[in-house]
Amino acid sequence: MTEKMLTYAVGRGLDFHDKPVVRAVTREAAKKDYRFSAIVMGVVKSPQFRMRANIAASEGQEARATGTAR
Repeated sequence: MTEKMLTYAVGRGLDFHDKPVVRAVTREAAKKDYRFSAIVMGVVKSPQFRMRANIAASEGQEARATGTAR
């Protein structure tokens, strides 16, 4: 489930670089009885998601600055 959530959150398939993050999120969720909220929070706090969110935000700012925003 963690892999599916991370795949959806980052908008791409996972590769071998993502496996340590999946294991870390799963390990932390195990401490909280695998609660759905623990998995979601782990994904949101992951570097993969945070980098994706930063890239999307900067692309939106560039589009607005150049007048090409949709």
